[in-house]
Amino acid sequence: MLCPDWSLPGPLLALWPFRIDVWREQARPIQRQLTDFLVEVQAHHPVLMGVHPRELSRASRFLPTTIQTIPLRYNDAWPRDIGPVWTQTPSGIQAHDFQFSAWNGLYPNMAADQTFVRELSARFGWRRIAHQTILEGGAVNSNGAGVVCWSRSSIERNNGLNGASSVARSRIQQALEKTINATHHLWFNSTYAADETGGHVDNMAQFLTPEWLAIDTNVRQSDAAILAQLPTSIKILELPPTCSFQPSPGLFSSVQRRAGVMRRGSKPLLSSYVNFVRTPTAVFVPQFGRADDAEAVRLIRSAVPHLAVVPVAADEMIAGGGGPHCMTLPLPLLHRPA
Repeated sequence: MLCPDWSLPGPLLALWPFRIDVWREQARPIQRQLTDFLVEVQAHHPVLMGVHPRELSRASRFLPTTIQTIPLRYNDAWPRDIGPVWTQTPSGIQAHDFQFSAWNGLYPNMAADQTFVRELSARFGWRRIAHQTILEGGAVNSNGAGVVCWSRSSIERNNGLNGASSVARSRIQQALEKTINATHHLWFNSTYAADETGGHVDNMAQFLTPEWLAIDTNVRQSDAAILAQLPTSIKILELPPTCSFQPSPGLFSSVQRRAGVMRRGSKPLLSSYVNFVRTPTAVFVPQFGRADDAEAVRLIRSAVPHLAVVPVAADEMIAGGGGPHCMTLPLPLLHRPA
């Protein structure tokens, strides 16, 4: 069974951003925003910051002493997509190590990202199962009670199935469903042109609790047939619509151009309230400076009054192509010292 985020009792992992060909102003604004976010989370749940070895000195001067760090090798700061997909079995939690293609080639230097699960699993002694299929963590989520949401467009694109036969597409769908055992598999077809991932489900639909599925309100119409497949026990919470917007021309002027790396600012930015982070006792709702910010918080509070609902700034996160959910990964308990 695929583990929902809130079922994992270990710390919430983030990765120190440092790429100057992705993040503006030498990555200082995103470093501040991610650190502020982790401080908010730490009031409710343990956190852990992975830091590339060559950045340890800089990060140690910047980060509060309350935030624990560990050295890890990676190419960019998206642990959700380069990290393991967790399943619960009778023998314990397993780390599924799927292939990674940097979202179908957004940057060419991905060797450390491709070995990230192996390094993380070895460090903490988790059982790792390797797969040949490309699957990013943002492309799948579960309520922990038998319902799993998938991103059809992203998964098919990453595995070279655009234009492939229905038989080939069905084959990979069946293989993934066999790996992630569930009673209901919902394959969302929606995508946004501004979504660099090719249509991750964590910008469209994400479980808030076993009974609540939060969706971008656009999904109600675009994937109505998929939502109709939900068990009757699942309630739908419609959040304000995901929006794309063109940033100001000067926003990315400080980002270094590198061959093969997608030019920042060449595509609109995507802001989705569905890209929230859920820990066992709290929900952290992204805020973008939009008129809908407060309404997204209000709606989530109304659905889960037993949880703390915390608004967190995410404008710098989406400038790099993701959001709070993309930039974090919940972990099982750490059985070995970091």
